[in-house]
Amino acid sequence: MERKEHVDRRACLLELGYTHPEAEQAVARMERMDSRLLELLDRWFLTGDLPGDVYEGFTAAELMDERGFTAPAAFLYLDWVLKEPETAKAALADMADGFL
Repeated sequence: MERKEHVDRRACLLELGYTHPEAEQAVARMERMDSRLLELLDRWFLTGDLPGDVYEGFTAAELMDERGFTAPAAFLYLDWVLKEPETAKAALADMADGFL
């Protein structure tokens, strides 16, 4: 059986420049993420590898490159778009229009 390496997500977020409150909020949201996405995010924290998986037309890399998301924010968005596709897509469109 493969042993999963523990990822201190809070420490990783702080290293990325998140403030303590931002890191706490992000970790709380990560704990509710789709398990496959969370596994991919943890892999990114450990290795820097981004998956090419497409969710509702988006990849983590595209969100980072084209929308300026951090990797954790991209994975959190992918989780949101899986759970509430219309709401998440509308919010992203509003961000592109400068409303958020």
